[in-house]
Amino acid sequence: MLTAACISIDSCTDRKLTMTDTTETSELLAAGVAASRTGQWDDAKSSFQGVLNQVPDHSDAMWRLGMAKFMTGDTEPAIALIELSLSQNSENAEAHNALGFIYKTEDELPQAESHFRLAAAASPDDADILFNLGVVLLGRENFADAQRVLEEARERAPKDSDIHLNLGVAQRENKNDKEAEDSLRQAIKLDEDNGAASRELAILLRAQGRLSEAFSASSNAMANDEDNAATQLIHGMVVFDLEGWDRAVPIFENILKDAPDNLAALLYLGRSRVRLGAIDRAIQAFEKAVDLAPDHYEAQRRLRETCAMMRPSWLSAMLGDRKRNDAFQSVIERIVMPGDIVLDIGESTGSGLFSMMAARAGAKKVMTCEPRPSIAELTRRIIAKNGFTDQITIIPKPLKFMEMAEDLEEPATVIIADILDVTLVGGGVLPLLRHAANFLTKGDCKIIPAGATLWGQVLELPDERALVPIKDMNGFDVSDFEILRNPYAHWQFHPSDENHRLLSEPFVIADIDFADISNAPIQQRKTMTASASGAGHAVAVWFDLHLDADVTFSTTSSRSRNRWYQTAHMLPQELQLQAGRNFELLLGYNDEHLIIETA
Repeated sequence: MLTAACISIDSCTDRKLTMTDTTETSELLAAGVAASRTGQWDDAKSSFQGVLNQVPDHSDAMWRLGMAKFMTGDTEPAIALIELSLSQNSENAEAHNALGFIYKTEDELPQAESHFRLAAAASPDDADILFNLGVVLLGRENFADAQRVLEEARERAPKDSDIHLNLGVAQRENKNDKEAEDSLRQAIKLDEDNGAASRELAILLRAQGRLSEAFSASSNAMANDEDNAATQLIHGMVVFDLEGWDRAVPIFENILKDAPDNLAALLYLGRSRVRLGAIDRAIQAFEKAVDLAPDHYEAQRRLRETCAMMRPSWLSAMLGDRKRNDAFQSVIERIVMPGDIVLDIGESTGSGLFSMMAARAGAKKVMTCEPRPSIAELTRRIIAKNGFTDQITIIPKPLKFMEMAEDLEEPATVIIADILDVTLVGGGVLPLLRHAANFLTKGDCKIIPAGATLWGQVLELPDERALVPIKDMNGFDVSDFEILRNPYAHWQFHPSDENHRLLSEPFVIADIDFADISNAPIQQRKTMTASASGAGHAVAVWFDLHLDADVTFSTTSSRSRNRWYQTAHMLPQELQLQAGRNFELLLGYNDEHLIIETA
């Protein structure tokens, strides 16, 4: 976890003396406290040792000497002295706080929490102690208790910027985003140089998709804390999200100069280079990531997918799919009403077909986005030719950059999403629908299609298995060519044309409601029963697209004139199945692709 501000030791060094001592003892003790306050730890040790020379069982001098020893690198004697002090006065909040600080610094968080809790019990109004306890609870990922404790600290020290910072982190982890944003902004207001608060705010805003604000916050963080790797990382990630890939590359490269094992920086460096077309250099970054974390799924996938880009890929022109178009038209004509504001996010087609269907159905206004100038101009000509110029507006930017105040006169009441690929999710439909629903629509917005059911069925494909993985061909070892094969690729599967056997009944991979799309990847282990014995090589995948409650379009029997079709996804290893016996697969999806793995 990205932890927040450093723990406070003010309460260990800046306390008013409470004991009644001789004049010389008091003066020595006061001198030690003053030296501690200014970081002159050798002088502090000398003063506290002088007190103990005079009064060997002086518990206050014991724990203070222990703290001074720790600050000069003498940890074990430091702990022993503070524990000896606590054996004389077990309710000494300052001593517990000092010992908690040492354990926190040594990353022994359970012991640190125990002593901070004892300190807080002995001195419940001490904001520094509450702050320290809250920081440790954050480190232990006990976010609920951390929020409660830091709220108490805030009540006692409302002008402490670091308390607001750490409270904001706890609130963010507890999914209290509004309260977290308020706390982090208050931390910055109290201390505009608090780079950590700006960084944590940037993390929050980026997660919400508020990229312009996140960029402002991460830029402020860089201005105040540009050498911090965590600050550089979030700034680079925001720049990447804003498609500033040429500016993101040097940010990640700079992180890796000082921290070459920063996995996140390596992955984002590789992704930035891919976007810039620097495939060879992207592969270098991903190879380093895999070397660092050989079992890291994302690193492995990025490397293999990028390597596959070096191999020519032939794409067939997509022909008009009348069956699909007719299905969409029937639902659009039933759902779109006069007065509706329609947002067509089929930005990859350029034809304006569904936008014109919505306009013809009576929509008050239709908006579609097309960032490519040449395609946008072609779309304008088609719309004008069909007489819908006054109803349809083309927004010349990607959907994820569209904003209500800047691009829409009114929030959309209907969304039409024609950005589904043959696997349903690979075209980017989920993040785009999420952005549109969060920022560009009314709460009761209707979505076409309403959702989908992804289906799978285990296949035995003996002809294909010889090529997966690539090993021997005609007596030659060509296994080095395997690196150019994308093991996550899928291909068009027509049951009537393929030598195959079905080893299971159809099973549901996922049911997706486009009105309720989670941010997190959706995946789970599913147990199924084999219907036949054999070697499972792949999973056939298709989907039922629910345009509304009445109309469903299925890809089960798709043929050459259909945009969508069944696909086959090779399993990473053979799955030996026996009829009537159970087996498991890891199934699901994220914003970019399906997840089909042997469990």
